[in-house]
Amino acid sequence: IDFDEVEEEEDIIEFYNINMLIDSFENEAYKHHYICIVTIPDDARCNMNSNFETNKIIIGEFVEIKNFKLWDNADFCRRCVSTDAGTLRFVEKRLQTFELCSMAVEIDGSTLEYVEEQFKSEELYKTAIQSSDDALLFIDNPTNELLTYAVKNSGKHLQHIKHENQTFDLCITAVKNNGDALGYVSP
Repeated sequence: IDFDEVEEEEDIIEFYNINMLIDSFENEAYKHHYICIVTIPDDARCNMNSNFETNKIIIGEFVEIKNFKLWDNADFCRRCVSTDAGTLRFVEKRLQTFELCSMAVEIDGSTLEYVEEQFKSEELYKTAIQSSDDALLFIDNPTNELLTYAVKNSGKHLQHIKHENQTFDLCITAVKNNGDALGYVSP
């Protein structure tokens, strides 16, 4: 690759060690779509002053972020989810645990979208509701108790409650919590 010929920012290839990669998820680096493993051979000459330079690298196969082999590593997944809860979408289903899903949902309640059914519970829903006004979008058939919990937590949750589920008491509770919820009350 001749880096002098790179004209557009999206053409730039960024190199990360595994810790930097995990930290980059905080900035939603996974939206760049592809990743590969780069290896520096043992016989390579390296200079690590202000920039990293080497005379040899081996560039592995480019794969979509979602197919990256480390999503099969529990420690890597835990570290990624703790940095950016949205990376839960890439975690192998067999590696999802209640603890991992709880961590993701506590950081960002909208990650309920990626939680396996077996881990969904009232407890997890309440955690999600506390961390995101959009959490109700990812809860199928919420109970009246859960809806009440949501609007007591934030009146803005009313915007995601179906009109047929908006009782008078629920609407009053939402508006008392946040006057802006009045805009979400069903006619």
